[in-house]
Amino acid sequence: MRILPDDTELGWTPFVWVLYIGFFAVFPALKKGTSPTEWALTIAGLILFFIIYFRGFWVRNRRAVPIIAALTLMGLVYFPFNPGAGSFFIYAAAFAGWLDPPRRAIRAIAVIECLVLAETLALKINAFNAMWPLVFSVIVGALNMHSVR
Repeated sequence: MRILPDDTELGWTPFVWVLYIGFFAVFPALKKGTSPTEWALTIAGLILFFIIYFRGFWVRNRRAVPIIAALTLMGLVYFPFNPGAGSFFIYAAAFAGWLDPPRRAIRAIAVIECLVLAETLALKINAFNAMWPLVFSVIVGALNMHSVR
């Protein structure tokens, strides 16, 4: 059973990029008074993330849309309670950058950006916490758009 498809272009980089989920994993340890329930939800989120993330490397184009949607949804669910969940938006934008044609990729990244911004405004999330996922989602998504072409 392989975690990644046999693709020489991918190499070992998916294993390196997974390091950024550490922001999400570490937040409960940095927060004072984290409950056992919060730890359990964080661990469940990590397990779900790894399943979705590695599945994302097996699909392309329209078949990647559920991966992008799932990662975005995870970000929306966890972000109000764990600022490290902003990583989910960046991973979603990374997969969105692979969509064809480019306008579909741009549209998907724009939807992710709008959702982050709407949640930030609606729930009055700290602007600093929202800034890094907004900035890096565009950067990573655009870089992946460029690398695919």
